[in-house]
Amino acid sequence: MAEVYEKTAVPVIMKTILLVEDHLLVREGLVLLLKGLERKTAVLEAGTCKEALSLLDTHPAIDLLLLDLDLPGMNGLEA
Repeated sequence: MAEVYEKTAVPVIMKTILLVEDHLLVREGLVLLLKGLERKTAVLEAGTCKEALSLLDTHPAIDLLLLDLDLPGMNGLEA
């Protein structure tokens, strides 16, 4: 006799990554890499610390921040 297993719903948890990188080519490559790692990942992009701080105001639930430390204007440590 075949066993019957009750299917349980597994919650889908969306992860949000904020990537702060001033070099567009590097940023685009990292976005492709990060999105390819996990389907349920949203990657927000910023080219400056000012843009990143603005994104943090509108998206406070960031799970991971990848921050270039040598940014123009305000570096990553100052942010």
